[in-house]
Amino acid sequence: MIKGFFYHDMRILEKALFAEKMLQIVKRDQDQDAEFALLVQDMEGKVETLNQALQKVSNASISSLVKKDDAQRDKGISNLRRYAQTCAARKNEAWASAGQQLVYAIKAVGWTMNRKGNKEETNLVDTLLNMLETHPHLKQAIETINAQEWVEEIREGQASYILHKEQQTQAKPPKSRVSSQEAARVLGFAIDKMGRYINFHIEFRNNETYKAMASSLNHIIAEFRATQKQRATRSRKKREGKSSRNTEE
Repeated sequence: MIKGFFYHDMRILEKALFAEKMLQIVKRDQDQDAEFALLVQDMEGKVETLNQALQKVSNASISSLVKKDDAQRDKGISNLRRYAQTCAARKNEAWASAGQQLVYAIKAVGWTMNRKGNKEETNLVDTLLNMLETHPHLKQAIETINAQEWVEEIREGQASYILHKEQQTQAKPPKSRVSSQEAARVLGFAIDKMGRYINFHIEFRNNETYKAMASSLNHIIAEFRATQKQRATRSRKKREGKSSRNTEE
């Protein structure tokens, strides 16, 4: 018989993985009978729906990273621009000269490049970073006024933006309009129905194929139950630790 697997206690990615592993086992014998084949087919469709819903979540996460990266490079440009202007106004001639050279360089590329469209801004930032890296007098100016931190902030933001923008471009648009929570809930029903069908054939028909299938499924269930128990233990210890500190206070 299939043991209890506490599907509702799994995290959503665990539910998807559990279903995938379960499918790998039941598909081996999906030709046992027509009704079982339909259950496998139905479950397979539910797994695909959940994976598509999770892809939608993944795409949203990438979009969030793109915005975060753009904000970082925008902030870096703004900080470098403002710092260069401040240094250009100092009495120290070396600092004033270095600051002014950076102001000229930024203006030459585009003083308000961080307000441009993302594609144009990316090209302009590449141009600026290339100038700062290849022109000896600009490299010296950056060193003189210790502006490396602002330049690095721009460089990191630009690199991350390009990476995540490429991932966003390559990401497949999700086909499902169902939320991941709803897709997981419906998949849970399909898994439960599959389990009841297998257990029926074991309990009332003593079917050896379904017995072997249940044995394989129980190995997977044991792995997921171990993870659930470990998580529950960590959560309990964390609560006990907080309770102990509150008592001491």
